[in-house]
Amino acid sequence: MLQRAAIFAVGLIALVLFLAPSLDRIASNKAAAPAMSSPVAAAPTLNAQGSGFAIDRDTRGEFHIQAIVNNQPLRLLVDTGADGLALSEADANTLGIAPDPARYAQIVTTAAGPGYGAHVHVDRLEVAGRDLGPSDAVVVRGLGTSLMGRSVLRRLGPVTLSGDRLVIGT
Repeated sequence: MLQRAAIFAVGLIALVLFLAPSLDRIASNKAAAPAMSSPVAAAPTLNAQGSGFAIDRDTRGEFHIQAIVNNQPLRLLVDTGADGLALSEADANTLGIAPDPARYAQIVTTAAGPGYGAHVHVDRLEVAGRDLGPSDAVVVRGLGTSLMGRSVLRRLGPVTLSGDRLVIGT
């Protein structure tokens, strides 16, 4: 159990190191984006491709997917550079899994300063109609958009980029 937690912590540190330079970009994109009445309304159309699916790039050049987390819809940015499932504080609150503020710990130091996060457990994660069961996640303080990283993508199959389309699975 301790080894698994250490591996998760190392992955989380890599995630934050990768994300730190883009947190300002994510925040500015969110501020510039029109307000959405519901995260469900902004979900892209999944295009069936055999046993996999494809997601079209949005107008900001990003790939988003509508997932179900703990039986609630949640829009996630597909981030092949992220290690795992990273939730914004707002999304964790909506899902009812916001950690106690005392559980946040400094998980990394970057040029932008210290990064804080807290480990949480998701009871159920569904992506593109596939129930992936429980999943570990981290709530990252200051994260503007929740992310779906490699630990989830590996469970869905190979990931390839074809033009403006991200193909997941076979």
